[in-house]
Amino acid sequence: KKLNPSANDLMYDSVNNKFIYFNGSSWVDFSGTPVFKVNYATYIATWGISSPDFVLIMLGVNDFFGGYNEELGATFVSSMQDFIESIQAYATSVGKTIKIGICTNNTIGSMPSSNYYSNTLKNGRGMFLGRKKVIETFDTDAYEANNVFIVDTAAVFDPDYGFDTREDKPFNYY
Repeated sequence: KKLNPSANDLMYDSVNNKFIYFNGSSWVDFSGTPVFKVNYATYIATWGISSPDFVLIMLGVNDFFGGYNEELGATFVSSMQDFIESIQAYATSVGKTIKIGICTNNTIGSMPSSNYYSNTLKNGRGMFLGRKKVIETFDTDAYEANNVFIVDTAAVFDPDYGFDTREDKPFNYY
């Protein structure tokens, strides 16, 4: 357990397989589903580091792998917007890049832990729609003016036929 916790610190107790939080005097069980938010200023202060020139937010296979619906997409985007705003409030000049490397169906089969992930069309669709939601939200002139950039490394990879050399904007035909 954390040696010098603050009130409302939350952590996962892997021995007892549950979340616990510090109520100001002791660690107690946490009931419900925790909502994780990252405050950039708190993160910098907690680790005692100086603010970098650049923050890379990497999305990956687990972000939408279990499926996708509009509520999940809206919640995910809202959380990401909160995080970006907390960076912006702390250091307006910090560049923020959202790297989207969400894999699609057939790329999972080559992963060493592929027995853990079920390679299904549902999962591929979830990742595809999650990528689409992130791109539609953040690939705008307004975000770019605030130093937020999208790097979609998965857009040029076709899950069935491999890499494509066309220079089309992602989701141009969807």
